[in-house]
Amino acid sequence: AVPAAPAKPAPAMAAAAMPAMPAAPAAPAIPPVPPIPAIPAVPAIPAIPAVPAIPPIPAVPAAPAGAQSYHFEHNISLSRDGQRSGYALVHANKENITVSAAYPDLSKIESARRIVKGDFIWFRDGDKAYLIQDPAAIAKADEAWAAVNRIGEKMDAQGKKMDAQGQVMDALGRQMDKLGRDSEGKAQFDTDRQQRLIERVARQQEAVGRRIEQAARELGDDPTPEKLRRFHERQAALQAEMAPLQSQIEKAQRDMAPQLAKIQAMQEPMSALSKQMSEAGKPMAELGRAMGELGREQAKASREAERTMKELIKEALKSGKAVPAPSA
Repeated sequence: AVPAAPAKPAPAMAAAAMPAMPAAPAAPAIPPVPPIPAIPAVPAIPAIPAVPAIPPIPAVPAAPAGAQSYHFEHNISLSRDGQRSGYALVHANKENITVSAAYPDLSKIESARRIVKGDFIWFRDGDKAYLIQDPAAIAKADEAWAAVNRIGEKMDAQGKKMDAQGQVMDALGRQMDKLGRDSEGKAQFDTDRQQRLIERVARQQEAVGRRIEQAARELGDDPTPEKLRRFHERQAALQAEMAPLQSQIEKAQRDMAPQLAKIQAMQEPMSALSKQMSEAGKPMAELGRAMGELGREQAKASREAERTMKELIKEALKSGKAVPAPSA
């Protein structure tokens, strides 16, 4: 018998399992957009050092009225209008004269001085002129005006003191004026020029700062990487523009420093003169106060003397001691 063919091995029904597919690698995380860098503040414009002002020259205090030379023995009160009355106290051996009259009376008084011998009182009542030559009346008039003359002598001495002190202050004022003109020249011009340069460069800095701010506004709230790149490039360029401007300001300030020091040095003698002027003004103030007091005393004494003269004239007319004045 034919031997049976050996049986073929049964083919494996299940195919070998496929190896597992590796998991797709996770997509790399998108790096977060870097925060927008803070916009650098525009460098503060350095304060421009102020040029020290040269102190003003203090005015020389004005001497109070009447501080000029006085000769109060000449008590003269003149009126331009045709006042009702006037008088003059005249001494033959003195140049001094006491007058209270209108301008037209002066020629008549002078005429009487040439004609009349001895001391007399000339007076006018309306349009009539009279003379009093009574010694007692003249002595009483002299006594009335003596107090006025004594005060006048004091005022004359006080006025001379004020005049001397005024000359001291005037000399100081001239020195201060000259020093002020000298110190305000070239040094002031140079510092003004440097200040103008600093101000001009500062305005350029402000313009660059505004451009940086504008670039930041254009970036927006959600910038793309490309926008960020362009912003950084523009910011770097603008900051590069800012750097030389800052250098110019610093150089101008360094150049200005010697001029400021020079002006400061010039101020030292001016300050010394100002102090001297202040000290010189103190006695002037006291002299003026004393002069004012003497003036008030003299005004009071003059009013009393005027009353005495009016009484003398009234009494002379009543008693007949007043006679018509001679005409030229």
